[in-house]
Amino acid sequence: MFKVGSKLFLGTTGFAAVNLVAYLIFVERLAIGGVALSMLFAALIGVSAAVLMINDGDDETQPRDTALTRASMWPLIAAVGLVLLVLGLVVSQLYFIFGGIVLVAALAEWMVQAWSETASDDPAHNEFARRRLLHPIEFPVIATLGLGVVIFSFSRIMLAISKNAGTVAFIVLAAVVLAVGSMFAIRPALKPALVSGICVIGAVGIVAGGIAGTGAGLRPQLAEAAAEDHFSHRECGPEKAKYFDKKAMKT
Repeated sequence: MFKVGSKLFLGTTGFAAVNLVAYLIFVERLAIGGVALSMLFAALIGVSAAVLMINDGDDETQPRDTALTRASMWPLIAAVGLVLLVLGLVVSQLYFIFGGIVLVAALAEWMVQAWSETASDDPAHNEFARRRLLHPIEFPVIATLGLGVVIFSFSRIMLAISKNAGTVAFIVLAAVVLAVGSMFAIRPALKPALVSGICVIGAVGIVAGGIAGTGAGLRPQLAEAAAEDHFSHRECGPEKAKYFDKKAMKT
């Protein structure tokens, strides 16, 4: 009665139910995470029921000797998400939410990969099927996350160094980006591996600088401004306050 697909979705549904109960007990009942897990649990119930009704969509005339073509990294990523999920129950709600996102994404990728590898006897066709299904989702998500990390890292660098050094760093970085982009445009026949390597090195350098900037903290002027809230200063007598916003009175 229960075939491979049915067992997979029923097990995933049970796992989602356990996580939902744990979240409601240990974290918070009305939080966004509880609502998301409830919706996930309801969706998995519907998918499991559909898979059971269509008997996994199996056709008895099809061969059953289709073998897996390659190993998968998604079980490892799912395990990392599960660790973060459990850690979030003890440490912080942020870990729980992030672990849930990682776990759901890894399970989705794993299921699609398992389906694609049994779609036919041709590995190339199976890989094409997986890419056609997931690339419209993977590429925008990865690009958004990568761009967000680069922007945040660059902001940490600019907030850690002095104003003069920030101006110089911004000009130098813009010149480097312009030069590299011009090189790519002038020589479109460059190997994709070389182009990818240059982009990865640049991104890693910015992220490393962002980590260093986060460790160094804000520059003294910004740290003082964050502590004192300069916009709340008002005139106090004939002497002018150091941080009084003189243009605010004209608005």
